[in-house]
Amino acid sequence: MNIFKKVALVALALLLVFASLSFGVSAAGETGNIGLVFTADTKTGLYPGEIITVTLNISTDYYCTGMRWPVMFSSRIFELVTIDEDNPGNVQAFGQIAVTGSSLTSADATGQTEVHSGAYSVSNYGCLLIQWLGQSNNGRLNYYYQPTGSNCITFQLRIKDFPVATSGDIIVPTTSAYKALFYYQGTSDPENAVVYVMEQSNLTVTCTKETVGCYRTEAALVPHVNTDTVIDEANGYIYGLTKVASGEALIVDESDFAAFVTAESGATYEVIPNDAGTCSTGAVVNAYDGRGNPIGTYTVVVFGDVDGNGIIDFTDASIILDASMSEQEFSWTASPWDNAQYLACDVTADNMVSGDDFGTIIEASQYYGYIGQCFDGNFFIDY
Repeated sequence: MNIFKKVALVALALLLVFASLSFGVSAAGETGNIGLVFTADTKTGLYPGEIITVTLNISTDYYCTGMRWPVMFSSRIFELVTIDEDNPGNVQAFGQIAVTGSSLTSADATGQTEVHSGAYSVSNYGCLLIQWLGQSNNGRLNYYYQPTGSNCITFQLRIKDFPVATSGDIIVPTTSAYKALFYYQGTSDPENAVVYVMEQSNLTVTCTKETVGCYRTEAALVPHVNTDTVIDEANGYIYGLTKVASGEALIVDESDFAAFVTAESGATYEVIPNDAGTCSTGAVVNAYDGRGNPIGTYTVVVFGDVDGNGIIDFTDASIILDASMSEQEFSWTASPWDNAQYLACDVTADNMVSGDDFGTIIEASQYYGYIGQCFDGNFFIDY
């Protein structure tokens, strides 16, 4: 019986930084190396309810005809994607293992006492028990031989709807308590269909741990704390921007939005100026999640600045007067009475445009006071 030659495992490119772990198992007279490397597709798995695909890259420097091991995953954020009772975890084989026609079976081992001990308690970890066995075809065994490694097994995990942590591990346990769960067999000659069970003392196995991060809530824009900002999701408005005009100064500019809105769970946003070139009434705020997908579009409303030029003046008063007599048409939306401009006319916060709004805006235009932005009563505030 030939002795298998040991070879160095090839360094593999990983999506995340892995903590390397190693342990030993072995065979009756046979020696060999096996390596397992995890990579997880986090491009589609950042938020609650989303699925990540975990890929196992396996290397062997001997003719492996069978292998089995448990994969542990942090149950604080992950749960198995179950297709049916026979396929928890949605395990699939491809590459050399699939091409050779070998079988792959899996079992959900979570809850079985033999797979939970010490650091991998059932309260913190779930488990997927993966087993592959080569099939015999006309006296010849299918085998797996990849000294430099090959992506050959995938399974899927879902981020829980309510994760209790922002990161979790995927790992093959290495403590002595798990030795009974590992099983490897090989052959020195695939043509004679004779296999040898690898004893732990003769087989070196190297594994990796991958840590996957996630957000605990969906990406969103929310009002900044200690402000009067309102993000109206139902109607698509942002208002309550409490910076006010003084003379010819702009009411609000793009840099001010960081004081009014907070981007949570990896969200980002951009402010697109209105037709007047300002970030006042009619400007648009587009929000995106951590992958750049749109999650919301909002129109800015600054009460009193109806034309959106960044200044509350007699032009705005004239527009409000016309609007109070149902003479003013607005341009930012298709409906002339359901848009940001019309809302900006209501400077008395009574949900209508009337002579009271005109009188209030005249006082503000003459600098007897200013128009506040907190939608809780009359906006006019005396100096």
